[in-house]
Amino acid sequence: MTGEEKQGESYTYGQRVCKCDVAYLPDDYKKLTEILVQESDIWEDRNILIEENGRYFVNQMEMMIWTYKNKGHRNNQMILQVGQPSDMVLTDPPCLRHIDTRIQDGKLHFFPYFRSWDLFGGFPANLAAIEMMKQYCAEQIGVENGEIIASSKGLHIYDYVFEIAEAIRGRSMSEFRDMS
Repeated sequence: MTGEEKQGESYTYGQRVCKCDVAYLPDDYKKLTEILVQESDIWEDRNILIEENGRYFVNQMEMMIWTYKNKGHRNNQMILQVGQPSDMVLTDPPCLRHIDTRIQDGKLHFFPYFRSWDLFGGFPANLAAIEMMKQYCAEQIGVENGEIIASSKGLHIYDYVFEIAEAIRGRSMSEFRDMS
């Protein structure tokens, strides 16, 4: 969930959430109020609209926090987008596609969707990072921390951890081979 790419990475989830490129919007951020429904004062907030070297980025997380605080808790527009149409050409597109959000009964709930999810390499780390982000957001909004209700169309185990997975289940690889 960090915002900075490391060597060999073409994106990070944190970068997509906290520094979303708005290249499709007008170069002059003052024109943003002509096409967007949010109040113009949010575009003055440099925690939400980030300008670097003449390019503009939106911190979706800070915008979500602002919206819930200022527009009410029943706003159902607040979804943190990770996936982008251009991801279709990437060799390794983001597994996390979005985190839908909702405040209900005074609690902030996150609904992440993964197109694919690595049970050992991604699942624990992803859930921990998403939970930390949710706790931060709930505190900033002034509501209680709620649930994570996650879904994926493809939870899997890679070959390199299969033996570990079988050991956790209490089976040795020889027992597994005997069953085949």
